[in-house]
Amino acid sequence: MKISIIGGCGFIGLSLFNYLYKRNFNVKVIDTKKRFLKSKINKKFFISVNYKKKSDIKKAIKKTDILINLFSSSNLSSSSNNLRTQNNLIDRKINKEIFTIASSLKIKKIIFSSSGGTVYGNKRKF
Repeated sequence: MKISIIGGCGFIGLSLFNYLYKRNFNVKVIDTKKRFLKSKINKKFFISVNYKKKSDIKKAIKKTDILINLFSSSNLSSSSNNLRTQNNLIDRKINKEIFTIASSLKIKKIIFSSSGGTVYGNKRKF
């Protein structure tokens, strides 16, 4: 069973990768080269993508059984100011592409995680 973690070079993605790897899962991290260079992941477990290229995404997840989508270009401070910021619009478009491609490849198990802070911002009352 092959597991792919999109956006896997962030804190949650790297922690999840380490957890799965230590339990002998076949797991790959998919992210940008820039984020990879800041991570401490071994190159043999990494696939570089340009999220704006559908072909990159498709190639990276092609033989995936379980897809874990942690992709986000937003950060807490920018997203809490306005849910319609440019980054949030880009995130929605790219996530839609990821799900469309995963569906076309017939990936049956997809886990989508979203940071509460990124979605809701710094609210005192929900």
